[in-house]
Amino acid sequence: MRDTAHLSMLEDAAYRRLLDAYYIKERPLPADERECFKLARAQSKAERDAVAYVLREFFTLHDEGHRQERADREIARFQDKQEKAKRSANARWDKAKTHSERNANASPDGMRTDMRTHSEGNALQSPVTSNHKETPLPPLRGESEKPSRRKPRAKLPDDFAPDDAGRKRATDAGLDVDAELEKFRDHHVGQGNLAADWQATWRTWVSRAVEFGRGKATRAKAVEKHPQWALDAGFPTVWEAENALCFERNAHEFRDGKRIEVTA
Repeated sequence: MRDTAHLSMLEDAAYRRLLDAYYIKERPLPADERECFKLARAQSKAERDAVAYVLREFFTLHDEGHRQERADREIARFQDKQEKAKRSANARWDKAKTHSERNANASPDGMRTDMRTHSEGNALQSPVTSNHKETPLPPLRGESEKPSRRKPRAKLPDDFAPDDAGRKRATDAGLDVDAELEKFRDHHVGQGNLAADWQATWRTWVSRAVEFGRGKATRAKAVEKHPQWALDAGFPTVWEAENALCFERNAHEFRDGKRIEVTA
């Protein structure tokens, strides 16, 4: 920026385009100015004048073309660095190749003989069945060598049936006991607590069934919110009826959600 601060915007653009071409080709720019015009994509007279000025200001014309000292130094440094990296890579490759060939050409006859003798001895040895003990296989990856301390989860007994208290609770809640029992079996096959707790698990199941809308208890709650007297008076819920001062005792005074005149 210090050396190009005096350039106009057009001249600065011409300088940068010429440098780009210099670095891409890694050689001097053409000696013919018209070829430099093409590299800089200069078309108008003002653009060509800018390129000609930059060539005179920052480049030196030689037999091989327009040279730029700073660009030549950068290119030479890059090429030298590239050549060093190439030599280093070749040296590593040659070293690895030599090491591999040395290992391949080594004569391991003694080692092979020892290994063969040892292996054959093991193969021909007969096991002593009188005191032979089976060695357990090591655990698979992710398995613990120590036995688990957790108690196994008991399966739902095939003959499970709700006790009298549990069946009564389901019946009082308005549930279809047989249908709920089938759902209960399908859900809890192979899981659960100890066998002694299955009756308690069934009672919890009944409570959840009522909570999720299976049973008359939920319908009873719905009736509490939508009593018949409020519906007859024209109110969808008891709260809307009470907001209109309509209660069960005077619901007969309302029709279609409005108070009507009552004749004596």
